[in-house]
Amino acid sequence: MNLQRYQHQFKFRLISGPVTIFSSFANRGMHRRMIRQLFPEFGAQEHRLAVAKFKDFEQRLQGLYEKALDQAAIETFGRKLNIGEFHVSGIGRDEFSVAKKNRLRRLNRLKVQCQDIARAHAAG
Repeated sequence: MNLQRYQHQFKFRLISGPVTIFSSFANRGMHRRMIRQLFPEFGAQEHRLAVAKFKDFEQRLQGLYEKALDQAAIETFGRKLNIGEFHVSGIGRDEFSVAKKNRLRRLNRLKVQCQDIARAHAAG
């Protein structure tokens, strides 16, 4: 999945640093401005299709993330984690192998990026 176009940095008045689609503080108005500049050729229908596409990607990534989390827990503890055992944001547990933690981080990051992109296209 190539997200290069979405990483373009924008300048907004009263904000000192660069802003991207992935900036945590970006609001609906900022998303609208950014997405319209990134995709001037898109109309309302294309934005709706992009929202659906990225929500679908997000759901698939969530499924992959859950499977990877279960595999890491079974490999480490011999069983799946209970909700109360999820101690580290994004990776579940620090006891997991480095490779498993890196995979969980990648999947989680991509999932959140898909959410941000879908939100931006919805504002467009």
